Amino acid sequence: MLPASRRHNLYTSLDHRFNDRLQRFSDFTFYRADSHNQREASRIDSTADNNIFVSADNPYNPFGSRFWSPTGAPNSDGTVRLTGAASPVVLTRVTLPEFRPRQIDVRSENYRALAGLRGTFFDTWNWETAAVYSRAETVDLESNAIKESQLRDAAQRTDATALNPFMTTFAVTNGVLTTNGQPFVNPESVIAPLRGTFYRRGETTLGSWDFRVNGTLFDRLPAGPLGLAAGTEYRRETYIDFRDAESGRISAADTQRLGLQTRLIGDNNYIQVSPSDNTDAKRNLSAVFAEVAVPLYRDRAGALLQSAEFSSAVRFERYSDFGNTTKPKFGLSARLIDWVMLRGSYNEAFRAPNLAVLFGGNVQRSITGINDAYRFSVTNASDDGTTGRRISLRAGNKALKPEEAKTTTFGFVIEPPALKGFSIGFDVWQIRQTDAITRLDAADIIAQDTALLLAANRTQVGSPIGNVNLATAGSPNLIRNAVTAADTAAFAAYNATRPRDQQRAAVGSVQSISESYLNAARRNLAGFDFLVGYRTPKTSLGTLRATVEASYLRQFEEQLAANGPVTDYVWRDGNTRWKGSASLQWKLSDWTATWVSDYTGRTQDSFIRTTVAASPDISSSGFLIVKDSWLSKFSLAREFTGKNWLGGTTVRVGVNNVFNAEPPFALGASSDTDGYLRGFGDPRGRAYYLEVSRKF
Repeated sequence: MLPASRRHNLYTSLDHRFNDRLQRFSDFTFYRADSHNQREASRIDSTADNNIFVSADNPYNPFGSRFWSPTGAPNSDGTVRLTGAASPVVLTRVTLPEFRPRQIDVRSENYRALAGLRGTFFDTWNWETAAVYSRAETVDLESNAIKESQLRDAAQRTDATALNPFMTTFAVTNGVLTTNGQPFVNPESVIAPLRGTFYRRGETTLGSWDFRVNGTLFDRLPAGPLGLAAGTEYRRETYIDFRDAESGRISAADTQRLGLQTRLIGDNNYIQVSPSDNTDAKRNLSAVFAEVAVPLYRDRAGALLQSAEFSSAVRFERYSDFGNTTKPKFGLSARLIDWVMLRGSYNEAFRAPNLAVLFGGNVQRSITGINDAYRFSVTNASDDGTTGRRISLRAGNKALKPEEAKTTTFGFVIEPPALKGFSIGFDVWQIRQTDAITRLDAADIIAQDTALLLAANRTQVGSPIGNVNLATAGSPNLIRNAVTAADTAAFAAYNATRPRDQQRAAVGSVQSISESYLNAARRNLAGFDFLVGYRTPKTSLGTLRATVEASYLRQFEEQLAANGPVTDYVWRDGNTRWKGSASLQWKLSDWTATWVSDYTGRTQDSFIRTTVAASPDISSSGFLIVKDSWLSKFSLAREFTGKNWLGGTTVRVGVNNVFNAEPPFALGASSDTDGYLRGFGDPRGRAYYLEVSRKF
């Protein structure tokens, strides 16, 4: 469900030229969005919140001491009781009508301010310096959330102020426990103290200053002037992810201060919400860089080789949390017979993990929909199947290393003189990454664990299955409970009907799965980029510009461990083979019309797995095939250039998602989507807009 949103944008810029050699520039941007959404009322579910129960002495408990006695003795008020032991009742999947729908209000604000100076010196040199500061804040409030400690207290009371989760009342009539047939509504005095507002606040800031110069170092080389660019930069980043004690993770001191049950230490105080730690991190970066452009050859017009140029760049960076790095870049271009240009480049890159990935606090989630394939084949128990709940643990990883990459590209651009305005470009690229930052999905971790356990079984096929211990044989990212007597019996029954090479050694159920970030040993990507463009000559009817761009992903391989298996992610989980865009622009005087259609090719959704034979909607790997999608938009703009009161004003009207296309269905490999993959269409449907801007 998409929230109702109200957005405000403000942008202003100010430039001032002091003289021909000095200019001041600045801009300011402000954005605010307020969104509102509604979810169903909270549900009491002890499988997720660790046994929320109604005490045996709660007067509304039909299995409690109000209606049952070991001797059958009546209550002190004379009401009849049945003979039997009183017992508490665990609440599972209970939503009381008194619980209100949860209201989610999110406020996002960010601003950016920039100020700088630029100028020239020695005629052929330019310089520029600027400082920028940006801040973004989001506050997430969820009201009508149910507090766990207060809920437990209310369910365990022994008087009329106790919570009645049974939605009716009971009585013993003629030796039988019956209901009165009427609905029971808990008074507001009981329900109101259970309600609370979940609070989360996030903030990021970025401050930076840079200085750069560029110009002609030597202008008397045979092939042309030698150009140089150089500069320095300083940057500071901060990241905050904050929840109050009841919304995040409760400490022993919090239980005393807030009067909460001590069993919630390490948890939070809202049902259906997992605990999370706060994060407060910062980083400084300083850098220097330089680039030279060296003309190698220049000849007369009409020669086969018109010109050639070599470029080289280097960047040195110092991180407060990673130390130093130096990375080079090289490029070579050559123009042939006036209308053909060849180009190639090689560069090395370094990317430090962001602050959230490094220092993010511990996040615990309860997940379903994942089958423990190794155990489920044996036990056939629902807890081992897709309905079983598993604990997912995610946290920042301070041991992460920076990503490093080597990229090579080669391509050409052709602009045939016989067809003026037409151009075609083609580039081949390849990226070789080491220590690429990634995060294993829970489904992949369990699949990896299953493969490792089965492999360990095969290596010990000569030993009796009862002597095989797989305690350390599975995935290091998965922790299992100790093997119980019931587990031993289930595996023994399974193995008794199978030959030794098909038997499975006993393992415990899944306790938790660590989905934290890690460095992959290597990641290799490769592909092609295409560009075709044509611009008509200017006529009384205006000019047309048509462009078609496409990219093809040929390779996307990832290897987590140096000696581990290589996984192919091409055509999987959003990594489509083909992506493209086609645009058509018409311009006549002050009028501009633009049409853009974006294409996203098919992919596979590995979160939806099946053993059913392949069909038009299921790939040979057993994954759902997510269909390709087109998304088109159109705009018409008029720019007023006269000296009247409209001068400097641009009015634009447009339509997004012209054909009201819906994104194709998908769940997403991380099960955190809303029925579609990001980038595969727009679920908001067709939308119209009017935009007015003014230059002063």
